[in-house]
Amino acid sequence: MSLVSGKFFRNFIFFVIGCYAGLIVFGALALYYFERNSVFSLSVSEAIFTSINALTGNSLLPIDPSVLALTSQVVLIGLIQSGAWLFIMAVVYLFLLNKEKLFSIQSVMIQVVFISLLIEIAGACCIYLLCSTETVFQSSSQKWFHSFFLAVSAFCHSGISNSNKYNGVVSGQVMIQLSMIPVLVAGSIGVLALIDMFSVSRLRKRLNTPDEDWELNTRVALTITMLLTCVAAAAYYFLESGLNDVRLVERVIRSLFFALSADAGMFHIQSSVSLQPITWVLLFLLMMVGSSTSSAGGGLKTSGVHSLISAFKDGPVTAVYGDLWNKTRWVVGYFFICVATGALVLSLCTSHINFLSALFNSLSSFTASGFYEGKVLYPESLEGLTVSGLMLAGKPGILLLGWYLVKKYPEHRAELLPL
Repeated sequence: MSLVSGKFFRNFIFFVIGCYAGLIVFGALALYYFERNSVFSLSVSEAIFTSINALTGNSLLPIDPSVLALTSQVVLIGLIQSGAWLFIMAVVYLFLLNKEKLFSIQSVMIQVVFISLLIEIAGACCIYLLCSTETVFQSSSQKWFHSFFLAVSAFCHSGISNSNKYNGVVSGQVMIQLSMIPVLVAGSIGVLALIDMFSVSRLRKRLNTPDEDWELNTRVALTITMLLTCVAAAAYYFLESGLNDVRLVERVIRSLFFALSADAGMFHIQSSVSLQPITWVLLFLLMMVGSSTSSAGGGLKTSGVHSLISAFKDGPVTAVYGDLWNKTRWVVGYFFICVATGALVLSLCTSHINFLSALFNSLSSFTASGFYEGKVLYPESLEGLTVSGLMLAGKPGILLLGWYLVKKYPEHRAELLPL
C-alpha cells in the first residue's frame, strides 16, 4: 500500500490547519488574559497579531516584549518553540514520505524535540556564561530565562528578544554574538542535515564504509548556506562603514552574525535603510533563499535554489532532478505570487512607502525575516491584515502546498524537497 494513502497523510491538511488555528487562538487568549490589567494592555487584535508573529517565527510585534508580564513572555517563547516544532515535524514527515521511507511519526517527533532542545540549552548556557557583568539582571533566574529565550529565538529563526535593552546587549557584546552563531548555523541547515551528520547510526555507517557520503540534502544545505554566509559576511565586512573602528576579530564576528541572522529577524542589526545598496541587495537575496529543508526558517530553501540552478544548467527534465523540478516550480510560483500580491496590496494601502519598500515588507513577512520599513504597523488595519496573511501563507500555507505536491506526484521520488 502506498504511503500517501495512509490515514494520517489523508488528514494531514486538517492536522496542520487545526494545530495552527488552535495555537493562534490559545496564544492570543493567553496574552490577552495575562495583560488585561497591565499598563500596556493588549487589544484583541494585537494579541492575535502577536500570537501569529510568534507562531510563524516573525518579529513584527506591535509591542516591546520587555513590557510584557513574565507569564506573557513564557507564552511568547512557547509559541515560538511550538511553531518551529510543528513546522519542522511536518516538513520532515513530508520529506521522508517523499523518499518512500517507512518511519514512525513518534520517532520523528522525538528526534526533532531532542535535537532542538539540546542545541537551545547548549546555546543558552554559552549566552549565560558570556553575557557581560555590566548587564543588570535582577536575579540569576532572570538571566537564565533571557539566555534561553535568545537561544530558542535564534534556533527557531524568530529574532524576537524579550527585551529591547538586552537586544542592545546582543548588539554590543561580540562574545554573545559568537555564542549565538553556532545556534544560528544549526537552525539554518536543518534537523535532517544534523541527523545525517551526527547521529550514531550514520557516524557508524560512515566509519565502516569510508566511501559513504552525506545525503544530497545535507550537502546542498551546507554548501549553499556556507556560500551565502561567506558572500554576505564579506560584503558587510568591507562595505559597512560602521565597522571601520572595530578590531579585526570583532569585525569578522559581527559580519558573520549579520549574514546568519539576516533571515532570523536580525535581532538588533541596523535598519536596512542605513545599509549600503549592495549589502541591501544581498540582504534581499538572503531573505529570498532563507534556510534549508527541515529548519524553522522561511524562503525558497537551499533545496529549491539547488533545483533552480540544476534546471538552468542541465535542463528541468533530467532523470535526477525531474521530480524535484516539478515540485520546485510549484513552490517558486506560489512564493512569487504571494510576495507580489502582498506587495501590491501594501503599496496601495500605505501611501507612505513606495512599491520597492512594499515588496521588501511583503518578502520579509512571507519569509518571516522580521523587517518592516514604514510607520507603526496596526494589526486591525488592511496593512496589518495583509501582513498576517503573508505570515500564514509562508508557514502553514507552504506546508499545505507540500502535502499537495507529494500527493500529486506519488510515483516520482527525489532526494530533496523544496520546503
